[in-house]
Amino acid sequence: RECQSAGIPILPPDVNESGETFQATHQGIRFAMTGIKGVGAGVVAAIVEERKKRGAFKSFYEFFKRMDTKKVGKKVVESLVEAGSFDFTGWSRDALLMTIDPIHTATLKEKKEHSLGILSLFSKIEDGNEARFSQPPEVKQAAARQEILQKEKALLGFFLTGHPMDDYKHILHRLSCIPLRRLDQMEHGAVFRSASIVE
Repeated sequence: RECQSAGIPILPPDVNESGETFQATHQGIRFAMTGIKGVGAGVVAAIVEERKKRGAFKSFYEFFKRMDTKKVGKKVVESLVEAGSFDFTGWSRDALLMTIDPIHTATLKEKKEHSLGILSLFSKIEDGNEARFSQPPEVKQAAARQEILQKEKALLGFFLTGHPMDDYKHILHRLSCIPLRRLDQMEHGAVFRSASIVE
């Protein structure tokens, strides 16, 4: 709320910018990855270390290819996706969730063959996978915006990239609804309308 009143955006976590603490960026304050439910400090440390060593992640596939899947498992990646940590790819969160299993399987196979020394075959498979995962899959049934926001709140503790009430702003305005934070400015005994979400 302090940031909103000061006009400072709070940005969702991002595997290329976030760390163990909240970060100040040119665009606003970047949410810490350790603030995501189910994402431990060890996972965040591994991501930050890899990023420092070899630079920013360019794609979802490259993230899997570079990270140790024993340290960063599929469930953790799912939480990172739903919290917005891969929004930089331009893919929808639905598309990212759909590709977790196939990318995880493909990169595990690559790493196994590489460790066995099958270098020529490995490089061909790697090139093929890079092309295969360069475009997002077709999402036949996209998750509703409300569902995305609810998952975000479950993982981060509050709504970050939007609010479920945003869709009703015009109605609330028409009904002259008053935010509860303005109650202390009203006269004693005043009658008012307000709106809230029932959980």
